Order: sequence, then C-alpha cells, then structure tokens
Amino acid sequence: MKCNPSPQNSMGKRKNQDESDEENSETHYGSDDSDVLERIPLPKKPKPSKEGPAGTVYDFTMSFLSELKLNNNREWFNINRPRYEASKENFISLLTILLKSLSETDPDLANINVKDTLYRINKDIRFSKDKSPYKPYLSAHFQRDGKKSGFAGYYFQIMPNGQTTVGAGVFQPPTSILSKIRSGIDTNPSLLEESLKGDEVQKIFDLSGFDVLHSPIPWQLPKLKRMPKGYPITHANIKELCLKSFVIGKRFTDDEVMQPEFSKQVIDVMLATVPFVHALNEYIEE
Repeated sequence: MKCNPSPQNSMGKRKNQDESDEENSETHYGSDDSDVLERIPLPKKPKPSKEGPAGTVYDFTMSFLSELKLNNNREWFNINRPRYEASKENFISLLTILLKSLSETDPDLANINVKDTLYRINKDIRFSKDKSPYKPYLSAHFQRDGKKSGFAGYYFQIMPNGQTTVGAGVFQPPTSILSKIRSGIDTNPSLLEESLKGDEVQKIFDLSGFDVLHSPIPWQLPKLKRMPKGYPITHANIKELCLKSFVIGKRFTDDEVMQPEFSKQVIDVMLATVPFVHALNEYIEE
C-alpha cells in the first residue's frame, strides 16, 4: 500500500457539507502558472485484501503502523485518520476475543470493558526528547481494577518489524508496590517460582522457574546495581530482589501476526501466565 503524501504548498479549504465531492478531498494549488486548483483524494477507510475470521489482524493495520513510523507528524496522521480508525477497529476486534477467553480463566477480569484496556496512540511528549506525537503501535493492558490500579496484568501490542509483543506482570511499579513484591519474594519465593514452572510456560518460553523471569527476550530490563536496603547480599534470591520490573513476554513475527490462528497463539501465552500474574498480585495485596 503506497503512503499518501502530506500536502505540500497547500491551502486548506473548509468543506462545504452540501458538496459531496469535497467529502474526501483536499484543495491544492496546481503547479502551473494558472493557479488552477486541483483536488487530491484523501484515503478512504481501507478494506482487507482477504477476509479472515474474527480477530484476524489485517494487512492494512500493519501497513498503517509501518507508514506512521516513517511519517510521525500530525499533518500526515490527520490526512490518514480513516486508516487509523480502521486499524483501531481491527485491533479492538482482536482484543474482544482475547478478553473473553482470558476472563474465563482469570475471574479478576470479569468486569473489564474492552475499550478501557486500550491505550491512546498519542504519546506523552512532555518529558521526552523524542517529540514525535504518536506511538507507532497499538497497545492494550488487561488489568484487575483497570490500567491504573497498580496490580499485575497482561500487556499486548501490535507493532510491525517483529515487535508485536504479549507480556505479563508489572512494569516499573512505584516504590510502594515494588517493596511489597520484594517482601513477598523474601518470605515466600516459592509462590512466584512455582507459578513459572507449568508445562505451558515451559512449552512457550522454553524455560522454567525464575529463568523465565531473567530471560533477556523480549526485554532486557534494568536491575539494581546494589542489593536493595534491608536485604543481605547473601540472600538466596538476590537476583530476583534486584529486579525493578517483574515481566515476562513473547514476541511474534509479522507473518505470524497476520495468520488467522494468531489470536489463539496470543491467548495461549496469556493463559500460561495467569498463575504468574496471580502470584504477583498476592504479594501486592499483602
């Protein structure tokens, strides 16, 4: 799918609601000396090149996100908004299937609304050196009591170039929650370790126990350089106590993402991580 060019040397013209031929166009000056106005069609809402079952990630979603990364500015985004809306609908369709399956195993998600799990595509650029206004991916978080509750949950993002990720756990929690998790590991480390020893965990991550938590794939997470205060350097779980985040995950290739059975693969990863999420939340509740 070709990228639609941002308007150059253009003069916008307010749309007249009574003139249907202006509904999907912008007005531009011609390149000759006659100043004749030409009309460039805006992108229409895309359709998949091939229909798939509910939850299929379509090619137009991956194309939009790929092009957004190369054209991360408001002018391009506004011109291509119909493509964004179609991609968002495609993503929500998949989230609906994921949440339905996951909530049948994890009752903590029973009252969660799909739209409440969705993250905005707009970036918070207030404290960022990168001032590009949009995230080049679509993302959501299934979490007990909502995204801001502080509990562990399940993360999902669609991002081209092999960056589509399914994750579970709690990422860079505030000090109060991090302290509770460390206290839980100190007094009952087996709760967390055993949650990562299931057959499905071994099958998906090819690792077991705390080795899953320390795997550099898909993230190389930051750790403390020194032992946290209050714990001896000889502690049996020094590696776990030095973690700043407690997250595990799996990435998928673009080809895998656009296969009809992709939703099942995502569900399998999430279901395998339910005991891990519950173990973390048991620590957090204490």
